[in-house]
Amino acid sequence: MALKGNYTVEAAVIVPLYLFVLVLAIRISIYLYCEIREDAKAAEREEIWLVDEFYKYQIWKGVIDD
Repeated sequence: MALKGNYTVEAAVIVPLYLFVLVLAIRISIYLYCEIREDAKAAEREEIWLVDEFYKYQIWKGVIDD
């Protein structure tokens, strides 16, 4: 009869540990998602900036060549 309490004690240790690891994994995943989203926005802004510079170069090239 003394062995029935062992499962309760083990569950009292393992379940919080499992929940902690699960929450930690979720938080890391959310952090990485936000970081990747910010990098994508920065890359898009850089791409737009490069296109703007190219068009400005083309305009100035046309003005200088005329």
